[in-house]
Amino acid sequence: MPVFDYLCPCGKKFERFLKAANVAEQQYCECGKTAEKQLSCCNVYVMQSYQSPVTGQWIDSPNQRKKDLADSGSRPWEGKEIETQMAQGREKEFDSMLDKSAEKAATTAFHDLPLATRKVLTSGEAAHE
Repeated sequence: MPVFDYLCPCGKKFERFLKAANVAEQQYCECGKTAEKQLSCCNVYVMQSYQSPVTGQWIDSPNQRKKDLADSGSRPWEGKEIETQMAQGREKEFDSMLDKSAEKAATTAFHDLPLATRKVLTSGEAAHE
């Protein structure tokens, strides 16, 4: 997909990845003004082919990559910072699940105790021998 350089009247320069069908469309800066396409060297994004680690098939187009990721339950790499944040989020969810499971097991075990033992545990008194 070609990359085009634009210059906004506000002075901001930016790039856009555009399909050939969308090249003639007006492009707008984040400030809302219409930007002007700049003459620049050709920038083209070329996807590198790879062999799917899940299916073993060669992936050589963005559509095949999208399908391969979806079929394998994967997602694209988003950089170390995002990946670290996502891992921390999964760890929090797992810890929360473990806490809930431990609390449920403790509650069940407590209610399975004889009534006299539960009374002793809730009163804070030591059991008399």
